[in-house]
Amino acid sequence: MYFQDSKKFEISVSTQSYSDKNLIKWDSVEYQRQSITVEEFAKLIREGYCFCHSFKTNGILFGLSEKKDAKFLSADMVFVDIDDSDIEMNDFVDCLVKKPTLYYTTPNNHTEKSNYKYRFRLCYLFSLPIYTVETYHSLYDGIAESIRKDIQGIEIKDNCGRTPSQQFSGNAKAECELYVTDNVFSHSDFPFLNNNALSSSSLSISNGKLLKSAKKDNDAVIEVEDLVIADRGFISDVNSLSPYDLIDKYRTKYRYFTHTELHYQDGYALIPSDYQEIYRQTYIDSFIKNNGDETKFSVVKKLRDGDNRRKKLYIAGLIMKKILPSITFEHLLYNLICERTYYYDNSDRVLSNKVLANIARNVVKKPLEDIRLQSRRKKRKFEVDKSYCALHGISPNAMKNKVRKMLKDEEIGNAYDCSLSVSENLAAFKKMGINVGKSKLYRWCKENGINTKGLKEKVCYHDPYAELEEFTHYYFCARTLKEKRELRIIISRLRKELAEAA
Repeated sequence: MYFQDSKKFEISVSTQSYSDKNLIKWDSVEYQRQSITVEEFAKLIREGYCFCHSFKTNGILFGLSEKKDAKFLSADMVFVDIDDSDIEMNDFVDCLVKKPTLYYTTPNNHTEKSNYKYRFRLCYLFSLPIYTVETYHSLYDGIAESIRKDIQGIEIKDNCGRTPSQQFSGNAKAECELYVTDNVFSHSDFPFLNNNALSSSSLSISNGKLLKSAKKDNDAVIEVEDLVIADRGFISDVNSLSPYDLIDKYRTKYRYFTHTELHYQDGYALIPSDYQEIYRQTYIDSFIKNNGDETKFSVVKKLRDGDNRRKKLYIAGLIMKKILPSITFEHLLYNLICERTYYYDNSDRVLSNKVLANIARNVVKKPLEDIRLQSRRKKRKFEVDKSYCALHGISPNAMKNKVRKMLKDEEIGNAYDCSLSVSENLAAFKKMGINVGKSKLYRWCKENGINTKGLKEKVCYHDPYAELEEFTHYYFCARTLKEKRELRIIISRLRKELAEAA
């Protein structure tokens, strides 16, 4: 990703503008290809023009009949629509590591039609054109996945932008908010797979069993007798759909997960002791802003040939089974296809569907008690909710510091002995393995109103006058001779003690 001021790109713009999106007759809109700058594009949006990508057309002007995926020519920009969001647009974009080139509120933003929720469009400009539908799909999915990583629990409800032939409206309303960052992206900024759904082999089912079909060189068909396949339609789609189309179709049926589900409260979640997560290697990338400042951000590394891809996919499968012991073969295969698509470079087509199916089969057959996963990495104690931070105007780092202090204060409070001094407590903490500094302990005592010198055991003073008065009262109240006899002995002793003291 880099920053550029005057990048011109091609996009098709409607021949007329529209003041109200809800009154547009989309089947009659005509478009013409233009080469414009981002600033010119922003002006057209505010004027209410519609736009779409470039297509193979018979004339300069074209309409709905020629605006089809089959006639897709190229695109320089990818659009992602965020509908019915609880997070306002600026707060939403603030959470994104890779901020879009341009973003604006759409006409039904925060209106009765949207139940007063937020609607806006994110526009990502690329330095090189997109020439195929498959690449367009994969870049869209890469952007969507990047958004989901940055904002916990976000759901992109309207994936219309994934279709290259989709047309979009501007926003001529006075309350339209539009912002430009001038970020320009390369295709490699978002993970994508240039790969057919099927490599050298396909999967089939017979009588509910998984079959690994023969290659064209007449390898024998192998039937896996001990594995029952319940979802025949899914296996059929694995063979016929591209990875991104398959992922999109089964997104709700087979939930893709990479870590133990966390339960957030008040903006954070504690990490349980049995927490499992697929580890991702990262590297630091950067881009230069217009003012010369360098902004750095973390990027997940894609695994390539030589990175033990099969072994790491197998380990990922084991982690998924530890997280969800009841996971089915189909669900696990779907998750492994997601893994391959998002985090692996499969340009050599080594990680075929057959390879993933064999990994899924081996993982499903492995007894849960035999799965032993060890990691030298130190596990986090908590995770903050970025969407909560955005809603409450708190930066994620500030939230981390707040939670970290709260947990440390709680740890100190559970172990601190108020009868001891700060120095004595520090020595006790060291034996218990609690890491805390002396200055931190003094601050904690001050915040909680605790005496730093400790509360020593109070000395009990003997007052014979008060005791004599008390026991004399008991004597006159006593009902039995035995009680009176015992009290007379005590009273006699106290009188003798007072006489000696005098």
